[in-house]
Amino acid sequence: MSALDDFRVARWVKRMNRFIQITLALTLAVALNVIAAKHFLREDITRTHRYSLAPETLAYLQQIKEPIRIIVTEPSDNAPQESEEIFEDIQNLLREFEYESRINGKVGVSVEYVNIYKNSAVAEELVRKYNVKPEADNAIVVICGDEYHEVFPTELYSSDSIQEKVFNGEQAFTTAMLDVMSPDKTMLYFTIGHSEMSLEDVTPRRGLSQMATFLRRRNYQAKELDLTVVDDIPEDASILVIAAPQMAFLPEEQEKLRRFLDDRDGRLIVLLDPARPHGLDDLFYDWGVLADDMVVMEASDGFRATGGDMLVAKYAEHPTTEFMLKHSLKSLFGLSRPVRIDPGSPLDDRLKVVELIGSSPMSWGERNYRTEPHQFNQASDLTGPVSLAVASERVTGSDLGLDLQGGRVAVFGNAAWVGNSKFYSGANPIFFHNVLNWMLDREEMANIPPRVIEKHQLLISREEALSIYLRLLLLPGGVAVLGLMILMLRRR
Repeated sequence: MSALDDFRVARWVKRMNRFIQITLALTLAVALNVIAAKHFLREDITRTHRYSLAPETLAYLQQIKEPIRIIVTEPSDNAPQESEEIFEDIQNLLREFEYESRINGKVGVSVEYVNIYKNSAVAEELVRKYNVKPEADNAIVVICGDEYHEVFPTELYSSDSIQEKVFNGEQAFTTAMLDVMSPDKTMLYFTIGHSEMSLEDVTPRRGLSQMATFLRRRNYQAKELDLTVVDDIPEDASILVIAAPQMAFLPEEQEKLRRFLDDRDGRLIVLLDPARPHGLDDLFYDWGVLADDMVVMEASDGFRATGGDMLVAKYAEHPTTEFMLKHSLKSLFGLSRPVRIDPGSPLDDRLKVVELIGSSPMSWGERNYRTEPHQFNQASDLTGPVSLAVASERVTGSDLGLDLQGGRVAVFGNAAWVGNSKFYSGANPIFFHNVLNWMLDREEMANIPPRVIEKHQLLISREEALSIYLRLLLLPGGVAVLGLMILMLRRR
């Protein structure tokens, strides 16, 4: 074989070697991408966890049984800057909804971004089928089967102050998804006839209008119920709420409550005021609860707010308090009566009673609260810490020998913490929502807090920008020049 043939063979081998190397490199790159697509870790490293969904949202997403379709219209070319910012916030949030809704390879939430000026078919569908206004910027429709819910941009934002813009998008989208997933809303009945707090009242102290809005956004429906004009509590009642009665319930009303709890495994939330009769002592006795006619006096500054209201920082381990314990949150409670486990209640192995929250060790339950001065009397008063709320549940048996969940009762020694003036203070809305979730056997769900949108802007002059660009280009530019010099030297 000639030297020329040897050179040709060597060149052919060299080419094959390069081809094999390139093929192996591409194969490795593809394999790494496939592995990374199936096995990867996403971590939100932002200070406020802006790109992480709340535990409650994750729990709801895991319950999706039918695909949910979300249509978002893109801003027009001449749309204001505000519309562009809204669209960007929506995209960032819905990207997380899409990712977290994937279960076993199935996509629970799919998002379509539509330019109504280019896609006339979808634009017509939005107007005709979903009643969206023509040429609407940032129109949002959440669809599941035949059900749909339009989310308006005004629902996505609120302002806590001039400097802070609060993004409520996660709340709005979760509410919309709950609405289309479960057209039948959970029904809450609020008793009336004893001067209770009202859902329509907007006053700071006795109003529950903030709670009414809170419930509506989470797919609950609330109605008023007068126990004196009905033979029994309605069949569609999921939870019955007694909010700060100022007069005692009649014996026949108490009997209707007892039948609701015992015969129908009902759920009851009682929010009491101190120094007010309630007439529910016999019912509480059946559930191992004692609401003393006392007022809790708090002497610890660490358990009092600046205005003098009592702060709750002591929680027992329970599904309703797990979130507060984990994040060391406090609730603004106010003046309260003791609510504790009844030491004289009959033994019942089916009954489980837990004291949920308490005051500080420096507090006490004052029996003679109508007289001054208020001083601890060991003979008549309760020694701190004093229990302020109790959760009681009963397990019932079945013909098969299985334990089934029975009724549930939660009694609080104060009602002001759910009133308009305090409802959104501290961990109050989280606590209240967790109580609802526990009542409905949804212990895995927690509240969705709003997020503060942080906007960062760097203000620099053109000269400063040029200086920064030059500094940033110095190192890579120097490396490039050095590489060219070495290449030219080698070619000589």
